[in-house]
Amino acid sequence: MDHQRYIRWIARIGLGDQYPGANWLSHYWYDRNLKIFVNLTRITESADDRIMLIIGAGHVYLIQQFLEESGDYIIESPLRYLDADAADKPVSEETE
Repeated sequence: MDHQRYIRWIARIGLGDQYPGANWLSHYWYDRNLKIFVNLTRITESADDRIMLIIGAGHVYLIQQFLEESGDYIIESPLRYLDADAADKPVSEETE
């Protein structure tokens, strides 16, 4: 589930003055993503470190926002490092 779905569907759950969806997002989802960000900052030892984060699509928006707004990280897509042609080959062909 991507971030937009959390905002469109989960945040709006509730009626009247009851906000269970918004409460879950703010108390659990935002908190969880912020902790992931903090853990990334804790494993960073120098400005030259490279970190590859593999994470679900729903986390990407907030984690990327936290990393960019910290001013300490440069975000790069891993796609530029992947060989698309190699991805189409069976593993047995790659080892020959």
